[in-house]
Amino acid sequence: TYLAFFSLTNQFFVGYVDMPVSMIILMSSLLILKASICLDENDKQNAYKYLILSAFCAGISCQIKQAGLFYIAVYAICLFYLYFKYKISNKILLLCIFIAALFVMPWAIIAMYKKFILDMDATNASYTMSGIYGDKSPLERLMNNIWNPFSLFALAGLFSIISKNVIIGIFGIFGFLYFIFWGCFLSYDLRNMQAGIPFMIIATSYLLYSLFSKKDGIFLFLYKRVGLLFI
Repeated sequence: TYLAFFSLTNQFFVGYVDMPVSMIILMSSLLILKASICLDENDKQNAYKYLILSAFCAGISCQIKQAGLFYIAVYAICLFYLYFKYKISNKILLLCIFIAALFVMPWAIIAMYKKFILDMDATNASYTMSGIYGDKSPLERLMNNIWNPFSLFALAGLFSIISKNVIIGIFGIFGFLYFIFWGCFLSYDLRNMQAGIPFMIIATSYLLYSLFSKKDGIFLFLYKRVGLLFI
């Protein structure tokens, strides 16, 4: 679409792609989460539709920005978990892998060509993950960002591991791990949180849902117990 627009208008624009990659990762995450819910309800027909759509979004995320590669790994873990847990069709599994790989391979081929043939760092990783920080160690970089507001969401998201839905727990764990990775290697720019934010959104939403669904019990406990302190 972008190339077609350029050829028709002869105009070239440069912009940030962090919000689009976060959005597409969130879409894929929600789709695979919905697929897991359908599988819980033994609705494989709809689950397969959501899995295929999720595979498209997962692959497209890699085309938008490198952060999509992190999500592809998480997507693969979720996909294989569903495969072994619910015995989903081999054809659907292979189709999802093919769709995601179809989008990933052009990026990977170009990166490897530049790295091994042209001897260029196509991702600029050596500078953005190390050189830009000077003499600071990864641990020092992480400690400098420990009070970042995202750390609260990363920690809150860990409570999702108690969810009966394992996919939500996986998102909570990888949201936390991505914050650690970001703090150690990518914290020169807050925009680099783009791959972790979708996981934090889903995992933290689960925590809030759990708290509000139990609010009546909490209020009843406070009404009965806290009042005794004043008797």
